[in-house]
Amino acid sequence: MPYIGKRKSTIIDDYGFYSKSYRLGYAMDLSNSSCATEYLKDVLGKKPYKNLRQDRQRLYRGNNIHLKVYHGEIDKDNYMFLFNTLKGYILKRFEGREHKHTALSKWDFYIKSCYNMILSKNAALFVLYDNDRPIAISLSFSHKNILTAAITSFDEHYYKYSLGKLMFVNQIEWCFLNDYKLLDTGWGNIEYKIKFCNAVFYYDTKVFYPKKNLFKRILAFLISWGLMIKYYFVIIFKEKRYNKPEKTYKNRWLDLNNSNGYFQNVSLKI
Repeated sequence: MPYIGKRKSTIIDDYGFYSKSYRLGYAMDLSNSSCATEYLKDVLGKKPYKNLRQDRQRLYRGNNIHLKVYHGEIDKDNYMFLFNTLKGYILKRFEGREHKHTALSKWDFYIKSCYNMILSKNAALFVLYDNDRPIAISLSFSHKNILTAAITSFDEHYYKYSLGKLMFVNQIEWCFLNDYKLLDTGWGNIEYKIKFCNAVFYYDTKVFYPKKNLFKRILAFLISWGLMIKYYFVIIFKEKRYNKPEKTYKNRWLDLNNSNGYFQNVSLKI
């Protein structure tokens, strides 16, 4: 269960937890910029920003493009259509790959929960249309002044326009229009995503267990250490990355003890 922001624990006293911080998160701290253009120029640099703007201009020039953000209202039939379209784009994108998109394993959960979350403004669905055809869809969750980008995919026929990047631009612009101060992009070291982010931090991963159950306490301890060891095994032996993140991202490292109240946990209950 990922969450952002200062919250009191909702776990009852009967539960304890083991905590480890190792998985990296990437976010866009917008609090020091006056608008989306200023943020993008500062983080990306002038030339990459110019190229991104040209991609956007080519997309809008050659097609009838418009953005719709569903946040507070959405028709149920349209909701189902958009989620089915999003799933189709994900399946097409990962066709033939060894690994699958992690969201697919929890798709029923998203379908059941996100409709009411959109209506209550705890989630937002960003949809980029070409005429009436959705060509890029992004699901995000919101809490106070923080937006969390969860799932994004797009029609591969529009691949040349860098829609993944352009959806980030749309979300950043929306954040400034609606006074959101942080756009969290989750974990996963996707190169283009990292380029958009100016804040890198450790997630706090907690594994909860019932205090009266010794077996589950031991199991939680093993899971907590096992997840961390697995993570570092991949980093060191498969990805060949040895430098500490604090050094690699020195100018973008986010101190969670002094970060305007932003933090994020990833929790597992057994």
